Amino acid sequence: MVLALVVSIVVYLTVSTVNKASETISYSGDISDIRSADEALAQTELQILSTDISIGSASAPIKIISYDSFSCIHCANFFNTIFPEIKRRYIDTGKVLFVHRDFPLDVQALTATKLVKCFAKNNNSTHVFSSIIAIYASQKDWTNAENYQDKLSEIFEFAGASKSTIEDCAKDEELENRILEERLRASKNLKVNATPTFFINGKRYDKGGNLKSFVDEIDEILEQ
Repeated sequence: MVLALVVSIVVYLTVSTVNKASETISYSGDISDIRSADEALAQTELQILSTDISIGSASAPIKIISYDSFSCIHCANFFNTIFPEIKRRYIDTGKVLFVHRDFPLDVQALTATKLVKCFAKNNNSTHVFSSIIAIYASQKDWTNAENYQDKLSEIFEFAGASKSTIEDCAKDEELENRILEERLRASKNLKVNATPTFFINGKRYDKGGNLKSFVDEIDEILEQ
């Protein structure tokens, strides 16, 4: 089921790309209408929802949305080395609301995503982000393990989730479909094609691998 859904997304994106390249599309209206439609879709996608996994004050002047994959080494670098400082300086002081969104790049990341989303239903944001940090901190261990699902389960059992809940989450196809649909929307509407991808107050930001650049960007917005 997982493989079929992942393949369907790849096929959809590939076919869309080929069609756009090979067909001549005639449009008689104002080109700004197309741009406005694209921008409207992007703005809708960037609205922060009650179902988002977030940490920080909802009234913070800066909203950061991060699209991540749990198997991505660059995401692990961000969460292990940069995020703690961003949290200390800006999230804990009410200046930043940080939103984690999933963009799983493989089946391992998809499994981790399912477990995090289930865990988020019954735990506060601090607890959930602690589990996210734990996943990234142990990324090399579970991604290189044949029994990677068992390794991931250990993280959530340690955090307080029951074994039966973890097993149910791992088998939840409805949740799986929802995650993949969200990934597809981010790809189509926001042109997310790599992780991590950040949006700071609605503006795409591609220098998340450097703490100084990230801090400079946030401070510049705060000074406005």
